[in-house]
Amino acid sequence: MPKDNRFADTVAFIRTMTGPGNLPVLTAPAVADLLDSFQGAIPPIVDNAMSQGRQGTELTRKYRRAMTLVLCVVNNTLAAQARQAVGLIPDAGLHAALVQMLKDVHTIYGGRVLGPVADRLRHNPLQFLTNNRIKLGRGEMTTSGATPYELSWDTNARLYLLEPPNNVHHFVHAKVPGFNIHVQKYADIKNQINAINGATVAGDLALTTQLSGCTIVYRVTGGNLTVAHINPDADVRQQVPQNLAAFTNAPIGVLQTQRLARDGNLANTAGTLGVFGMVGGPGETGMRMLGARQVRAHGYTDQLGNAYFLGVKLGGNWHLYAQQNFPNQPNGGVTNVMQLYP
Repeated sequence: MPKDNRFADTVAFIRTMTGPGNLPVLTAPAVADLLDSFQGAIPPIVDNAMSQGRQGTELTRKYRRAMTLVLCVVNNTLAAQARQAVGLIPDAGLHAALVQMLKDVHTIYGGRVLGPVADRLRHNPLQFLTNNRIKLGRGEMTTSGATPYELSWDTNARLYLLEPPNNVHHFVHAKVPGFNIHVQKYADIKNQINAINGATVAGDLALTTQLSGCTIVYRVTGGNLTVAHINPDADVRQQVPQNLAAFTNAPIGVLQTQRLARDGNLANTAGTLGVFGMVGGPGETGMRMLGARQVRAHGYTDQLGNAYFLGVKLGGNWHLYAQQNFPNQPNGGVTNVMQLYP
């Protein structure tokens, strides 16, 4: 039978690993979380391989147990082979070897397990978004442009996180080519609201960070997509047009949606114009034709949680989607999902 606490002690050792200057090993906690998901399912043969008897010191035994566990559970290495491989590492090289192993788990295991998840998102986005909660971020991106996104699984929130590289996050992940759409302030576009400089998307996956009162303005023609992500500020309430007076005291995000549906446009683009922004309630989230221009519009409301926008190119044509969920409710499920275009 597996020895009491050997697995838990080994996972705790990995989780709290430190390096030079006693600084945490940033890749370690995510691997520990991954290993925790296997708790209760460790075969006795793996537990036996982790046993080091009285060989070495207490510390070297911890390193060898940790590497044996990772090799067997994550890499599917046979227990006897894992034990033999770990036994060949000199004591002085144990720390560096384990650190490298944890880095490899992030990319190799992540690509093997999460790569197919990314494929499902890109090949059948509506089905994926209907059945899986997502959280989109901008990582360290402050401009629009193509970037390798990282798709990871948040074991605590129980959702998929998709964002460019982020020094704050060190999750096991798969690389996914994407295009980040940066955030612009309303104050910066108000004087060219009829010709906003949006991002013309390259690639087949368009993404922007979470919407919190923000409005998406897009134009799409087949394989061409231009998008702007506008963050509301105090200027939204300045000089409100008379025909929008009914929205003067509405939440600022709702007023911005109405203003951009009334006057918003993107510079030097053609095709179908649409907006996706905050609305007054769940009954207004579906497609409507707003304003004198009858602009295609969908909405989100904070009553349904956080909102996310993404585009996927399928068969050479862009399809746009939105999802809402409550990230802090692990069992909350998807509260709303919409296909915005076509």
